[in-house]
Amino acid sequence: MDAFYYWRNYEQDLKAGLPGYFKSSSDKLQILADGQPEYIWVFKTPQGRKGQLQLLGRLHWREAPTKGFRKEAGYFYIHYDASHPTSELFTDSGTDAALDITTTWASRHFQQMRTANFNGAHGQEALRGQPLKELETQARGFQRRPVVMPSPADPVVPA
Repeated sequence: MDAFYYWRNYEQDLKAGLPGYFKSSSDKLQILADGQPEYIWVFKTPQGRKGQLQLLGRLHWREAPTKGFRKEAGYFYIHYDASHPTSELFTDSGTDAALDITTTWASRHFQQMRTANFNGAHGQEALRGQPLKELETQARGFQRRPVVMPSPADPVVPA
């Protein structure tokens, strides 16, 4: 099992350096945690493309928060490891063809989420079975890069 997460604050989180968590309702968090997902598949609506959905990438699920994480009272969280080698962003998932494929997939499997405009807990769902297999197949066709780009090697200093 994996998890579907509508990443409403994608650009803001990228600028902030990827905090390693998403805020979630307790019911959805518990449902997702009980399924022991391996990945969180992240989606957003591209700017100016209302009604369409873009598959941004997949993030390695993390059961425990990163060091230094501070929980706010009244909130529940799901955690991810952006620097894990299998956490990746899809670089060409914003093309017209890719948006059509992703939007059609979401309409077929998660119509209630789309109807609710992915608000709150409606932007989070377990991914299992056929919907997950179809999403994995779709993602294989996308170019990808690590979420956290590796640092360039230290320059070699001649002796």
